[in-house]
Amino acid sequence: MKKITFLIFLLSGLVYSQVNLQDFEIAQNNASEEIYGGFGAGLTAGLDVDPTNASNQVGKIETTAGGDVWRGIFVRPQTHYFDLTTNKDVTVDVYSTTAVYFLGRIQINQNGTSDENGSTVQHTGSGWETLTFSFPLANDEYYEFVMYANVDSSGAFIDGAPTVMTAYIDNVTANQGSAIPASTQSNVTFSVDMSEYAGSFTEVNVNGTFNGWCGSCNPMTDMGNGIYEVTLPLSNGDIEYKFTVDGWTAQEEFVGGEPCTVTNGGFTNRALTVSEDVTLDTVCWNSCIACGATPTDYNVTFSVDMSEYSGSFTEVDLNGSFNGWCGSCNPMTDMGNGIWEVTLPITEGTIQYKFTLDGWTAQEEFAGGESCTITDGGFTNRVLTVSGDVSLDTVCFNSCDACSTVEPPTIPAPPGAPTFNSPTDYSTVYSSYGEAVGLVPSAFAGASEQTVAIEGDDVKQLAILNPGGGMNFAFAPQDLATEGFTHLYFNFYYDGTEEFGKLFNYHLQGGGANIFGQMFLEPTGRSSDGWQTVNVEIATMNNGATDPTDNISLVQIVGAGGTNPWGDLYLDNIIFYKAGSLSTNDFQTADFKVFPNPTQADWNISSSNIINSIAVYDILGKQVLSLKPNSNQVVLDASSLRSGIYITKIEGENGTKTVKLVKN
Repeated sequence: MKKITFLIFLLSGLVYSQVNLQDFEIAQNNASEEIYGGFGAGLTAGLDVDPTNASNQVGKIETTAGGDVWRGIFVRPQTHYFDLTTNKDVTVDVYSTTAVYFLGRIQINQNGTSDENGSTVQHTGSGWETLTFSFPLANDEYYEFVMYANVDSSGAFIDGAPTVMTAYIDNVTANQGSAIPASTQSNVTFSVDMSEYAGSFTEVNVNGTFNGWCGSCNPMTDMGNGIYEVTLPLSNGDIEYKFTVDGWTAQEEFVGGEPCTVTNGGFTNRALTVSEDVTLDTVCWNSCIACGATPTDYNVTFSVDMSEYSGSFTEVDLNGSFNGWCGSCNPMTDMGNGIWEVTLPITEGTIQYKFTLDGWTAQEEFAGGESCTITDGGFTNRVLTVSGDVSLDTVCFNSCDACSTVEPPTIPAPPGAPTFNSPTDYSTVYSSYGEAVGLVPSAFAGASEQTVAIEGDDVKQLAILNPGGGMNFAFAPQDLATEGFTHLYFNFYYDGTEEFGKLFNYHLQGGGANIFGQMFLEPTGRSSDGWQTVNVEIATMNNGATDPTDNISLVQIVGAGGTNPWGDLYLDNIIFYKAGSLSTNDFQTADFKVFPNPTQADWNISSSNIINSIAVYDILGKQVLSLKPNSNQVVLDASSLRSGIYITKIEGENGTKTVKLVKN
């Protein structure tokens, strides 16, 4: 039993034993950062000789009367973090001949817990004493131990900072945590031109995240002609910094959005990513450019898609930090198909902006955290760093991505050279088969129409908003019987769901009183995932009426239902042809399905027929993938593609289809 008890105590001692994590013998630690420093006016800190042992190096603290009440020193461990998950104490050897209180603090935690103030400990002024600081709330590994040097017995800062003392610190011990990762360093030369600074000063300093915003610990050298420089070894990574004078007597004050700054936690500072030795360009005090230089403007084209916005508006406006959020001073141009654009000269740097409607009648509302936004001062806006002329991708209103509106797939291949005399103004696919005969398209009864281009072919896009609304395709009167035309053919595509069991009615009308207009039929056998075909014998359209066909001048499409029940309808290739000039197979459509879309990995492509080839293009028209599967089931590997929009051309036995693909 005695042996077991002894073993338990031995193991407990090993688990909870403290280690000297900083002995001040080496100026930089494993992360290539300074191990020791001070902060606050009226206090200086640096490495020095032990007052009682000339062979020992320690940290020195000197204070003068006055200065910042929050002044103190920080210590970073040499090779391993301070571990306060079990043993909550940090012990420090301190030399002083003046009785004084110190307040401990542990900070820069590694696992997301909070920084913690610890106990207040008195030094009696008897020389070297070992002080123990307790942190009962700490439960993490930490990178910095702090001692505030201007506190009373309760740990409160003393007004006026009256204490004058010289003290030394050595041997900071605690439980040993995990190893501090090694970090490579780069030499960075900072240079600032003070020639336009109107105030008086003695010294120029650089302060930043790399030195704990220490005040005067990194003074710069006067190079003459108002230029001040300093070269510092800094750990690679992102830093923030600014130039100050005489410690913190005066400092640069940025408003935010400058090309060389970043706003973080309400503070705006210069920003730099350190990755190699670099000599930074000389900049004017409180500026991102040289003294006397003029900022560069670049042309930026903004583009927004309003097609999915459900409200009403007259004008789309662009508002941002570059125009003072002025309302309607930068209206955008309606480019058609719901796209609005504007090109503006924007000064290089980082801007915030958003799209608004009719001034500030309505605006984009972001939740925060989106890939294209930044939240600053409680406001979330789009953000952009301008460094050259650029045309931004079209984005959906209130989104970082393009609108998800489905585009019609590839139009079916033309039939085998029929003889026809029909309006073909909206069919470049069929333009070689005949001559248009004065087609005059028009919407009626509250419907709206527009021409859109799909793979170079102009088609009609129709939206029916009221009962009985639709579209006429008028042309010069034709004698269908004499001409020998027996069939009506046209293509349509829709991306919604019909009401009343059908999508639309279609019929023919004649000029004057001669109306061949009782032939109301509906498409049958359709599916919602591709272009569909109406191929009907004209004689069957009569429905018992006896109207002659010698004066036909109108093909009419009339919606079934009253509130745009099936979404947008696309119409193309209205043809009259003669029986025998076309076969059934001529009108088969390409049947392909692609899923999932968008994807993060692969697209699956399936067809009821053999897929001969697949070609994928980026938005610049560059081919990025090509396959010849000769199969009706294909897995398209997208792992090598960057996130974005791609166009794929799929060729099969019954035709070709073009599909927009999205890689997340």
